[in-house]
Amino acid sequence: MLVAHPDLHTRLNALAAHGADLDVRVAALGAWPGHPYWPDPLTTSDPAWALPADPAGDLLDLLDQATPIDTPAHVNPDAVPAQRPDTDPAERSAPAPAGPADVVGAARDEAVKVDPAPTDTADSPPQAAPALDEDAPSAPASDAAPGEASHPSSPSVVGTGGVRLVLLGARPHLRREDRTVYQGRLALEIAGYLAVHRRPATAATLIAALLPDVDPDRAKDQIYQAIRRLRDALRQAGADQALLSDRNGYRLTDTVSADLWDVEHALTAADHAPDDPGRITGLRAATGLYSGRLLEGCEWATAHATDLEHRVTDATADLADLIADHDPTAAASVLDHALGLFPYTESLYAHLMRLHAAAGHPADVHRVYRRLLSRLADLGATPSADTDTLLARLTRTPRTP
Repeated sequence: MLVAHPDLHTRLNALAAHGADLDVRVAALGAWPGHPYWPDPLTTSDPAWALPADPAGDLLDLLDQATPIDTPAHVNPDAVPAQRPDTDPAERSAPAPAGPADVVGAARDEAVKVDPAPTDTADSPPQAAPALDEDAPSAPASDAAPGEASHPSSPSVVGTGGVRLVLLGARPHLRREDRTVYQGRLALEIAGYLAVHRRPATAATLIAALLPDVDPDRAKDQIYQAIRRLRDALRQAGADQALLSDRNGYRLTDTVSADLWDVEHALTAADHAPDDPGRITGLRAATGLYSGRLLEGCEWATAHATDLEHRVTDATADLADLIADHDPTAAASVLDHALGLFPYTESLYAHLMRLHAAAGHPADVHRVYRRLLSRLADLGATPSADTDTLLARLTRTPRTP
């Protein structure tokens, strides 16, 4: 689409005339002398059309909301308006433009504006809502995310690039090799949503899931700005094709790896393994890669996080059972590791108590039970009657004949 500026009329006429033979149509935003407006009650075969300012602006707004498009490489792919006429309160309260030319110019600028460095305030929610992305667009690299123990990154099972999306345990972040390169909260929550669902999501879908209580206009701007920041971070880390979009929405590609995908891949491999050694390999990978709860603090992810926890605890118990006969010490270590991640899961304590009893270590059975007592006391709870009965049975002294 082109703006029918008077200086361009001659060129546009030539383009419309010759382009029609190649099935190329020209639509101008604004007046174009000698050509009909649309909508126009008269039928015409003229190859060129001129759209009045209001319909042109409505069309651009509709396209902007309905069809996010990947931009060619020579244009900034994250160019989103820093201020939109339908979202900026200041513009809604401003006087109307003086004339059609001003309206058309604004519509044109809105359609092609490139904003290389919008301010962080665009991601800040209204006063009544909590801030969801308070980080600067380019967070300084560090050796580990806040609250995360320093350790080598886990091997990737899924993903082909060197950039890793960490969604388990510590605060979500992007990692390049052993360095954290980005930690923006809302942007990483968007990445997490796409990683969990593994299908495209539109801006409207992301708003409904991630910002349901934020004013819709402001929420849309927050989503666009967070996506821009995420793309900037991915590009700087060397994964500029990791986040793509089309008419179906935004999607993640496997040019990044993700700890969530790795765990799910390993669990699936274990489920489909043809024999015990193959199943043990898959279970070891899954339990070793799981490093904590999925997207802690994200309400929409609660059900997904709980389901993954159950799958991993089941995998831990299965792995311990499979290796207990030939390596009881390793089996106990697997369960001990799991208790560090799931300290209030009583069934794991019971499983470890049975393993120590089978190995003839009653003192370790009591030790595990005391550990359970201490953990549940943090919650003001006590072990279940079944666990108490299990303790009594496993530590009962055999009667002498």
